[in-house]
Amino acid sequence: MPISTIQPSFAAGELRPDMHARVDFNRWAVGLHTARNFIIRATGGAANRPGTEFLAPAHDESHAVRLLPFVFNDDDAYALEFGEGHFRIYRDFALVLYPEGHAQEGEVVVVDSPFASMDLAKLKFEQSGDRIRFTHRAYAARVLTRHDHHDWQWEVEDFIPSIAAPVGVTASAMASGSKTYKYVVTATDKDTGEESLPSEPVSVVSAVLNSTSATVTLTIPANAAADGHDVYRENNGLYGWIGRTETTSFTDTNIEADTTTTPPKEKLPFADGNNPLSLAEHDQRMVYGGGANKPEAIEGSRTGAYANFFTTTPQADDDAYSYNLGRGRVYEIRHLISLNALIALTAGSVWQVTGKSGSSDTISPLSVKARRMNNRGSSHVPPLVIGETALYVQARGRTVWDLNYSLEIDGYTGNNLSVLASHLFKNRTIREWAYAEEPDSVIWTVMSDGALLTLSYLREHQVIAWTHHDTDGEFESVCTIPDGDEDAVYFVVRRTVNGQPRRFVERLARRVAKPIAHAWFLDCALRFEGEEIGAVSVPHLAGCDVVALVDGNVVRGLTASAEGLVTLPRKGAVVLVGLPISADLMTLGVNFDTRTGTVQGKAVTIPAVLLKLEESRGGWVGPALDDKKLIEIKPKPIADAPQEAFTGDYRQSMLGGWSTRGQVAIRQKDPLPFALLAAVPDVEASSG
Repeated sequence: MPISTIQPSFAAGELRPDMHARVDFNRWAVGLHTARNFIIRATGGAANRPGTEFLAPAHDESHAVRLLPFVFNDDDAYALEFGEGHFRIYRDFALVLYPEGHAQEGEVVVVDSPFASMDLAKLKFEQSGDRIRFTHRAYAARVLTRHDHHDWQWEVEDFIPSIAAPVGVTASAMASGSKTYKYVVTATDKDTGEESLPSEPVSVVSAVLNSTSATVTLTIPANAAADGHDVYRENNGLYGWIGRTETTSFTDTNIEADTTTTPPKEKLPFADGNNPLSLAEHDQRMVYGGGANKPEAIEGSRTGAYANFFTTTPQADDDAYSYNLGRGRVYEIRHLISLNALIALTAGSVWQVTGKSGSSDTISPLSVKARRMNNRGSSHVPPLVIGETALYVQARGRTVWDLNYSLEIDGYTGNNLSVLASHLFKNRTIREWAYAEEPDSVIWTVMSDGALLTLSYLREHQVIAWTHHDTDGEFESVCTIPDGDEDAVYFVVRRTVNGQPRRFVERLARRVAKPIAHAWFLDCALRFEGEEIGAVSVPHLAGCDVVALVDGNVVRGLTASAEGLVTLPRKGAVVLVGLPISADLMTLGVNFDTRTGTVQGKAVTIPAVLLKLEESRGGWVGPALDDKKLIEIKPKPIADAPQEAFTGDYRQSMLGGWSTRGQVAIRQKDPLPFALLAAVPDVEASSG
């Protein structure tokens, strides 16, 4: 009599081949033999990957392109297409055009960029409001500022205050004498609150100051950008603060100079070609690391003044700070991450940088320390921050680690997230990745050979699942930005069309199962809506074999003409045309005890299987990924009345023979939704 077993979840994703016999391992029970073009959901179920929408060819298809996100807020986000010396802007899934009244009205906005295509892979960036700061060893630090959807401006980061030092300060004495007094004056920016460098010293000879007749008055030229000026008087070689004025004059009545508060001193840590490699915003400072001349040094700006690295004597808590990680081997700082502490990822180790009291202590010039957390270096792929956890790619590019705070060590420790799926990284490295929190907490990972991997990552529910994806082409870049209640995923995909290499910008479609006519499970596709549509134009797929979904009915055997025209054998109101996707899923097998011991090694057969489905239509099931052994999941679509997606239990007899595995295989060849929550096979085991 058959025994019913259940695999209630696929939360471990695809497991490496040498794990297939590890039935003692707790992740085996929720693992998969194969997961191709499937995504593991946050709840542990598996759903076939949506297709992609064609947006536009890259501006310069002959050079590599990198997508970068710009997110001002959830309602105002862009994907930036960086290429050879330029970038373009995507907003609401379309290229931004120059607005009405502009000299280039209606044209696509193309903004010059200082970066060559060959350098984009190692470009680091940090956004703060409407500004993105960029670093790269081969370039002086740059700032990109958004002024409008179509108006983006570059400037070189000069690392000086936003307001200039006062010029033309004069001093006059009220009483003659032989005592020389020296003063300097600084200005405060009314918008940023930054203090300028001091003016040139101004000297005056006076009687010894007192509060009555012997005073000195300073006259300060008006500055519309300043909301006040601070005045410092020289005392034993130091200029100490004596007061502040919001007018154009200041009178010194023998005010005691506070030499614990001195004017800023110029410090330019990135002069002489010391271009920083990494950056992060942390504790109201901009922090840079990995300078060309000082690869192991960290430089923190003044508090609240991200381009200001000036200091004072003696140093104050809000001054800029500098710290050198150099111990033993000198490794460049490739990334800086702002978590509860500042994390520095070097080429050979991971460091936690804090104030002297520990991870909760703010870093300052007077309080800074660094602890090496491990000796695993990082690649140049930017790490991802998910909540209070950071994920990074190890230096060799094939291993993914996470970093989580541990109270026991007051520091960060982590786990290898790719070890159970290391076969997916063989002979390839991670090129780029991006995190889409909604709907299923998925990391989209572009590999060096053009393959695409996904990591479903939800530690609190023990979902750590890798799957692999392919398309008729190669994935080259990825980024994510908010899109309402989901995160939109953008790709650059290199495809061959009419024998010519092309680079396209495409967007992952939303997963829609109802109504079935609006399902989107074709790649590089376009949708057309109207009345009695009998032909459509897809010039970007000229000469390609394509598939259509016409009012929810699958139409195969189509080829786009040399001009991209696709003639449909039937007319429809909603037509989707694109490249087909085939999705495969296969379990590891069954494991239970029999009267004569474990079922492992015994011949088993699965006469039937119960599939717990959610919003699914179509698909095939069998004991192996072999079309000859797969049975179509019914009911079949009815002509002119497509069946809507099904949710519930579906039982199917199998055409399998005897094997030593007892696997269940699923294939979805049609551009239709398929989501499997659990598989319940009936298993018969031989007595031998």
